[in-house]
Amino acid sequence: MYPPRWFLPYDIVILLAITLISMAIAVFALRGYRWIKERSLYYLFLAFALLAIGFFAAGMTEGIDYLGQPYPRGFTGLTVTDVGGLVYYACSILAFVILAFAYFRTAREIAIAPALAALPIALPSYYPALEAVIIVLLFVIVFAQVVHLSVRKSRSAFAVLITFGMLLVSHALILVSSARSEDLYVAGMIVELAAFVFLLVLLLEWRKPR
Repeated sequence: MYPPRWFLPYDIVILLAITLISMAIAVFALRGYRWIKERSLYYLFLAFALLAIGFFAAGMTEGIDYLGQPYPRGFTGLTVTDVGGLVYYACSILAFVILAFAYFRTAREIAIAPALAALPIALPSYYPALEAVIIVLLFVIVFAQVVHLSVRKSRSAFAVLITFGMLLVSHALILVSSARSEDLYVAGMIVELAAFVFLLVLLLEWRKPR
């Protein structure tokens, strides 16, 4: 599912903004790892560094396609955006593996839970089947977080639940946009960006000395 042509410049800005946010989270994670030598923070650094590369590749290649000459009518070859999508896909899947390993390796540590919030965003949103898988994954995570809150209430757990909920809504909007309205894709991307910003704010809050 590609963005509508009129929204492409804004889509590029969103992708590059998420790139910067991913880089910031990676830097915070690396600093935390150097300070306390917690291995889960090193996994977090690797994952978000990969996400930054993937989002940057997607944003830059969309920009090249947008500013370049239009493809001939009936062109069916590999576009620059497709190449960027492949890089995005490879980096995202690898980041997914790292985050999943880190999360389940330290499942009892609530501090690593926000890292998983970026995982559904990292997966490509080009195909409805992938979006459906992401939505199912998000639903499971939201359900698990609700169960966690029912057992152990905390401000951080509730904030993570909000982040997952925003991601679930964003990907649901993107999924139905191809069949309903392009405006739903726009709304989905805005909510997705908001979720990433919210995640960064959470990490900035949690790194403050208590």
